[in-house]
Amino acid sequence: MLSDEKQKVLERFAELFAAENAKANISGCKDSKVFWRKHILDSAALNDHVKFNAGQRVVDVGTGGGLPGIVLAILYPDVTFVLIDSHRKKTTACENIIKELGLTNCTVICGRAEKLGRDETLRETFDWAVSRAVAKLPVLLEYALPLVQVGGWFVAYKGPDPEREVESCRWALKTLGGRYDATREFNLPDGDDERTLIFVEKVTKMSKSFPRRDGVPRRTELTKEDCEKAIKERMDEVDESQDSGEDKGSSKGPNRGPVKKTEGTRKNAGGATHGRGSGWKSGGSGKGGAQTKVTFHRGKFGGKRKDTGAAPSTPLKRYDRDGETRGPAGPAMSS
Repeated sequence: MLSDEKQKVLERFAELFAAENAKANISGCKDSKVFWRKHILDSAALNDHVKFNAGQRVVDVGTGGGLPGIVLAILYPDVTFVLIDSHRKKTTACENIIKELGLTNCTVICGRAEKLGRDETLRETFDWAVSRAVAKLPVLLEYALPLVQVGGWFVAYKGPDPEREVESCRWALKTLGGRYDATREFNLPDGDDERTLIFVEKVTKMSKSFPRRDGVPRRTELTKEDCEKAIKERMDEVDESQDSGEDKGSSKGPNRGPVKKTEGTRKNAGGATHGRGSGWKSGGSGKGGAQTKVTFHRGKFGGKRKDTGAAPSTPLKRYDRDGETRGPAGPAMSS
C-alpha cells in the first residue's frame, strides 16, 4: 500500500498531467478516473513485483508524459530516473510536471533512443530500463538494451497475451546481449483489463554496431545475419581489448565472467534481488491496487509451470543465450 504522502503526490501528478495535456495534447485520455486506473495504477504496478535499491539508475524509454517514469520516481525518491522521448512537447510537459512536484531524482532528455544508445555517457550505464506503450518488443529491445549495463534489466509494459512478441525476439535477444527471463501478468482494479510485464536480463555487452541508425529498428527487425555479424564483432572487440591490455602490461583482460547468482536469489549489477521461489507478492499500489497473477518455473530451464490465479491459455516460451527455445517462462522474483 502507498503512504498517504505518496498517494497525494500521485494525485497531484494526475492534476498536472491533465493541465499539460490540455495545453499540448500529450495523451488521448481526458477522463481523470480512467487516467488514474489505466495509466497511474498501471505504471505503479511494477512496484508490486520489483523493489529498486537506493542509488540505482533507471531509464524510461519513450516516457511520453512521464509514464511510467514520473510515477516510479515518486515511489522511489532514492533512485535516479532519466526520462527520454523524441518529442519536444512531451519532454517539455515532463519538465514542467517535475518542477511543480519538486522531484529532485528525475531528469528529462529529448532525443531518439537510437542516438542516445550510442552516446558513451549513457550507453550501458543504467541498472534498469522500462518502457510502456512505445513499440513492439523486438524494437524496444534495440531501443533499451544499449542503455542497460551487463547484469541489468529491461522491463516492457505490455497488454494481454504477449507470447507472439516474445517468440519474435529470438534474434534480437541474441544480437543485443539479452535473455528473456519471465512474464508477469496482472489485472487493473475494477475491470477486466489484463496487463503483462516482460523481464529481459542484459547478459553480455553488445557490438558497437548497435543500435542501428535512427528509424531503422522500427522499420527492419533484426535477423540471423545481424546476429552472426554482432557475435563476430563482439569477439573482435574482446580480442582488441585483450591485446590492448597486454600491450600495457596488464595481467587481466576484460571482465567476461558470468553474472553472479546465489542459491534462491538473483542479483543484478545494482544489487536488486530476485528470488526463485513459490510466488510473488501481490497487492495494490494506490486506490484499489492491482490484482496480480503469476507465471514462473523452477530451475534454469524447463521445470513445471506453476500459477497463482488463472493461467494463460498458451505456455510462454523462453530463450537462452544462444537463442534456443527452452521451456516455459522464467523464474519468480521475490517480494
